[in-house]
Amino acid sequence: MVTSLNVDTALLQEALELTGETALETLVDIALREYIQHRKQMKNSELSFGESLSAFRKKYQLDELGLNPDRNLGRAARSLLNSQSMNYC
Repeated sequence: MVTSLNVDTALLQEALELTGETALETLVDIALREYIQHRKQMKNSELSFGESLSAFRKKYQLDELGLNPDRNLGRAARSLLNSQSMNYC
């Protein structure tokens, strides 16, 4: 199928460099296949888990139990950063 597209040349150039491709048709084909694969994976993961993370947190009262992974991750990351900054001083 012959199709005319207006595409940002900077995006095309970056994609050509990343893939090593020289043909624009091949590049567009690769990009579309990867996009479709990514969207299917996202859709399958939503179907697999069935509920959103916020609904899961509410259902199992993670915040009330002190098990909020975002908050705990934040503490762990801060602790790690503080320990690393001491090592560099």
